[in-house]
Amino acid sequence: MIEEKSIRRKDILVGLAIGLGVLLFVLVSVFLLLRPSPEPESGTPAVTLTFVPLPTATGMSGETGTTGVPLPTPTPGVEPSPTPTSVTYYITYTVKSGDTLSGIAYSYGISVAALAAANDLSGDVIYPDQELRIPLDEAALAALTATPTPSAEESNKVVYTVKAGDTLGAIAKSYNVTVDEIMTANNLDSDVIRIGQKLTIPVPPPPPTDTPTATSTPTATPTPTMTPTPTWEPSTLDGDLSVAYPETAGPQRFTLHYRAGLYGIENIDAVQAMVVKGMAHIEATFRATLPGTFDIYVAGTAFAAPHTLQRGITLPAERRIFFLHDGTGTAEDQQYTLTRELAHLYAWHVFGPPASTLEREGFAVYMGMTAIAGSDHIPLKTFCAAYQQAGKLPRVSRLLRFENQIVDLQNYYAAGCFVEYLIETYGTNKFRAVYRSGDYESVYGASLEALEAAWIADIEANAVPIPFEPGALVNAVAVVGRTYTTRLANFRGTAAQRSAYQTLDVARIALLKGDLATVNEKLAELR
Repeated sequence: MIEEKSIRRKDILVGLAIGLGVLLFVLVSVFLLLRPSPEPESGTPAVTLTFVPLPTATGMSGETGTTGVPLPTPTPGVEPSPTPTSVTYYITYTVKSGDTLSGIAYSYGISVAALAAANDLSGDVIYPDQELRIPLDEAALAALTATPTPSAEESNKVVYTVKAGDTLGAIAKSYNVTVDEIMTANNLDSDVIRIGQKLTIPVPPPPPTDTPTATSTPTATPTPTMTPTPTWEPSTLDGDLSVAYPETAGPQRFTLHYRAGLYGIENIDAVQAMVVKGMAHIEATFRATLPGTFDIYVAGTAFAAPHTLQRGITLPAERRIFFLHDGTGTAEDQQYTLTRELAHLYAWHVFGPPASTLEREGFAVYMGMTAIAGSDHIPLKTFCAAYQQAGKLPRVSRLLRFENQIVDLQNYYAAGCFVEYLIETYGTNKFRAVYRSGDYESVYGASLEALEAAWIADIEANAVPIPFEPGALVNAVAVVGRTYTTRLANFRGTAAQRSAYQTLDVARIALLKGDLATVNEKLAELR
């Protein structure tokens, strides 16, 4: 019994000793941990153990988290610079007779929608002396109002290459300088010049123009979207057309190709409607349907040289039509052009390839003009009657030039008149046969010369009323053609060239309508 108690007392003492030893060890460990670390001796590597408390959900700059340790204050990020508000400048334009909303927009490189929005217009009707606000961004305004300062070496000169028939007097007159000035600029001893000779023309500097006053109107409200036209490029007819005309539209029968941002995209639905109307008119006239599909490339800028004066070009074998839709012309003029080009495509695949240019162009003009019958354009019969009275009606039995519809308008219209006479007198089936054969004797039982004489006799017998002086029409056609040839010879799409191009187009449309007074007025603005 005594031995048992002694053993228990011994166990208790051992347990107490072990417990005190553990407690002492813990206290020493805590003391060592909390004691500041001594500075390391020079050259001795030191390892510092740092405890970083994790931030809590409520930990903010200067606040205490659940650990009771202050959280680090986050470094403020760099605030992004605010995007400068787009600034739109406005200049004032006074509408002149013959102006169109699309024409004004084109000349300033903006969209029709932007121009209409800037002036609260619900339609495209404008009137002479109306003042329009033209919305321009800073770059466009700078380009418009900049006045280039020529260097000391530069002067107002152009280089002209002498052509057959040129005289020094005629060249001087066309550039509004004197013969003596040209002779002095070129060190000439006489007025004799030769073909191919290059002459320096001392063109007088243009008169100073008033800089348009612009008002800055920064605003938070959206400003009209401008059509981006940093550089002008002509429309192409070859190369990779999918790059030049990347967007497509249209029904299954045909596909319209165009480039977004140019005038064509703004009115592409109208182009589609004109194609449908033009083809329906042709097919109804000849009671036959064009088989297969075709493509129409809508050019938003004038075609590249040598096709700059063309408004429509057809490659029938490839089933391709190129149609100029750059804001010039009227709805009737565009419908005429599209129907004319569709007629080329239709005839090739329904009648067969044409026997000659006379049948091909005459048929196309006839279909184009009948598609806009009832419009204010001069009817073919009236046009040809005026030329016959003036003694200038082209003879279709001769080899006529068909370069383009502007320069050779009288030839195209004469061919159209002749085809109109054949179809109205003998019907569509016979013309369809002569189109592909060119054999007038077999089809009509008469030679081309005999049919031409009968056509002219019909013109004189019908005595169509002519609302203008015939000689004035002949002169206007010639002058408009020459002016186009001169002005678009080196067309690069500069602001000045585009402005002249718009004025010329107004003169062209006035000519097609027989408004010869407007033709003269617009041509005078270009002198």
